[in-house]
Amino acid sequence: MTKPSKSIMITGANSGLGYECAKRIAQASPEYQIVIAGRSAERIAQATQSLVRETGVTRFTPVQLNLASLDSVRSFAERTLKYFSRR
Repeated sequence: MTKPSKSIMITGANSGLGYECAKRIAQASPEYQIVIAGRSAERIAQATQSLVRETGVTRFTPVQLNLASLDSVRSFAERTLKYFSRR
């Protein structure tokens, strides 16, 4: 299995178009780690579990993010920088 060398963030990936994009990218592009971002931590976790189950791919990282909240965006940026600096 190829270790992901690139990352992609998809907002609103817990349903609809974002979910389908995450699924297609996971199936077609093993070089990507896919960050699933959305407002509801519970819905993001459920979507991540469904994506893993449907695709057999485990390269999903669920992250809570509310783009309407500057505090949420700042927190997301800090967590993302810490996470990817460890890789």
